[in-house]
Amino acid sequence: MSDFVDFAGTADRRGNTVRLVAFGNNGAMEFAAQDVALENDRVAVRQGAMAIAIEEPGNGNLNDRPAAAALRAACPSGITSCIGSVHVCCDDFRVIGSCSGAWGCGRPRFIP
Repeated sequence: MSDFVDFAGTADRRGNTVRLVAFGNNGAMEFAAQDVALENDRVAVRQGAMAIAIEEPGNGNLNDRPAAAALRAACPSGITSCIGSVHVCCDDFRVIGSCSGAWGCGRPRFIP
């Protein structure tokens, strides 16, 4: 599963979608079921998948977010979110890799 990014949290399959809830009140995301891999105790999200819905980390810190200029190659605005160790571009809510910490796009709740 090299094209998948490990998610630090739990998964709840809901028909054609999967809701992912990060450990420690650090946000939630929803993806199409084909973009989430559930194997044994491992939850992973496909690199490049686009979230259907995102909830900002409750315990997140925007100061943890990397400098926008450092991320422009993967995310045009450079503004990202880290939920459950999954790094998401705030432009289109696409998974761009893994991350450490918890931060949001700066909005309390949004749906792309």
